[in-house]
Amino acid sequence: MVIASRKSFPFAGRLAGVRAGLAKALDTVNTNRPLRRWILTLIILAAVLLRALVAWLHPLMLPDSFDYETLARQILRGGPYEVTGMLAKRMPGYPVFLAGIYALFGVRPLAALLAQAGLGGILVGVVYAMGRRLSPAVGVVAAALVAVDPLLIGFAAALLSETVFTVVFTLALWLLLELLQSPGHLRRWMLVGVSFLAGVYIRAEVVLCLVPLAAWVAATGVRPGIRIRGSTSARGDGHSAPAPSTGRAQNEKTRREDTKDDRKKPGTTSGSGNSEWTVGGAEMRRCGEGTSPGGQRNGKTQNGERRPAARPWLGAGVALLIVGAGLMPWWIRNYQLFGQDFFRFTTLQGISLYEAVYSGATGGPRQTHIALPAAWRGFNESQRDLAWTRRAWRAIRRHPGRMLWLAAVKIARTWSPWLHARGFARPAVNVPLTIWYILIYILCIVGLVQGGVPWRFAGVGLLSLLYFTMMHALFLGSVRYRVPVMPLVLLGAAVGACRLAGHPRFGAAAGTQAPIRAGPPHPGR
Repeated sequence: MVIASRKSFPFAGRLAGVRAGLAKALDTVNTNRPLRRWILTLIILAAVLLRALVAWLHPLMLPDSFDYETLARQILRGGPYEVTGMLAKRMPGYPVFLAGIYALFGVRPLAALLAQAGLGGILVGVVYAMGRRLSPAVGVVAAALVAVDPLLIGFAAALLSETVFTVVFTLALWLLLELLQSPGHLRRWMLVGVSFLAGVYIRAEVVLCLVPLAAWVAATGVRPGIRIRGSTSARGDGHSAPAPSTGRAQNEKTRREDTKDDRKKPGTTSGSGNSEWTVGGAEMRRCGEGTSPGGQRNGKTQNGERRPAARPWLGAGVALLIVGAGLMPWWIRNYQLFGQDFFRFTTLQGISLYEAVYSGATGGPRQTHIALPAAWRGFNESQRDLAWTRRAWRAIRRHPGRMLWLAAVKIARTWSPWLHARGFARPAVNVPLTIWYILIYILCIVGLVQGGVPWRFAGVGLLSLLYFTMMHALFLGSVRYRVPVMPLVLLGAAVGACRLAGHPRFGAAAGTQAPIRAGPPHPGR
């Protein structure tokens, strides 16, 4: 067998040198907090400026934009919440956002677009906070990808609900990731409920997404009473695990010492190391027997109190209750208007479903090709909506095979690396987009398969991606509908990029799948 030397591959040595340089740069970012802050500040400023520049030079006013702007003006004037003769055509979240901007700066769409540019900077910060749970360097790379992503920039320059909804939804996901380490934190569950409530008022399609996510976090989050098995600590840095303490004061002392050690040790995260998601070979298991950190034995604390195993489920229930109670005014208002279908969000649901499944459906927008039956012309908007819904489900039941084919088409449209809309499907636009998104998808797959992402962390992202994908396998498929989960895809791509660059926390030396470090019990538990 002939073993190829570096001379056979003249670029191999250069590529190895580049990889080593990238790994060193990532390690520097990972350990140097002041440098990381400066880089993150520059990334946020770049994100805001890019979005503001596109909004200034090429603002987008699409058909939905005129509905939102009309409703915002109606809110400002104190008029009826009505557009094109319909009283429940759109959810009120985004029109209220626009009305607030217009109240402050006058009725200027550019002011709203510049506000959305500012929200783009907030989105960058939230994604960094999510990525930092894996590694500060991953957070920085993810923030940079979000800052320059073409879809996120383009929709920030459009008078549409995508940017506001994406920020709210990503914030809710970040709170859920935080809850993975303290699933009994009721105040944080309340914030999750408020975030999802705001998201539903902007885009009603997210209403059911909280159910699987809350169940996942409640079922898999780290409880009090987890100990480390083996000689390595939960930090994954090779240090021995501290001996179990018997009191809160000793726990706090141990945490302070761990934090100081994290700051000194190269290759570990600086700062609040006790809350990092770490990569290493430490194994963690639940303490069914024996003494756990914090002095817990056999499911009880030393003072005899039982661990609050049901508290995460209580928190999930509180979040769901907040969403249901918060939606009640909108449901009551619509029921008073139409006298039917109490749990109604909008009166566009029926026609939106029908255009996605009827005999002439292609997976894309088709409402302009659908004629209103003559017998329905005396119906109000609620009656029409229910009639379209019944007709849509009849088509689904009659042609299940065709529905599966349409679902595949709509999924392909949603995750297409190029655009389908007229006016944007040009080679000058689609070629760069295709190259960018194919690269992002490849890096994301690498990050999921080889990045060492904790399965609890990955579960939150995968459930969100699956939810939006399946939702638009039923309704219409479009690149527009993947915008809310693009931050998750870009975060996965950041993990893959760091893995390929040889980042030490995601390299071959990282060992097995990363555990979640169990911090001390929250004072509220």
